[in-house]
Amino acid sequence: MTGPNADVAERVVTVLKRISHEPIAPRLENALIGDLGFDSLRLLEVVAELEDEFGIFIPLNDLPAIATVGQAVDRVSALLREQRRA
Repeated sequence: MTGPNADVAERVVTVLKRISHEPIAPRLENALIGDLGFDSLRLLEVVAELEDEFGIFIPLNDLPAIATVGQAVDRVSALLREQRRA
């Protein structure tokens, strides 16, 4: 993964691999539920781990907009930018 969010993407993928009970190789276009096999409870674990990993707060009403790995990376990146501005 390259680009301005490459470090964030790498760390998000690391979190996803750690939470998964199966060996996975997440790509940005992968759906968290359909492709990677996460269920709603596991997604909450992912959110908690991402919050810890990045020192951010992800509002639960953001979850419907985080369906893919790429969307998770984009949302985490946006929250980090907002945090830097505050």
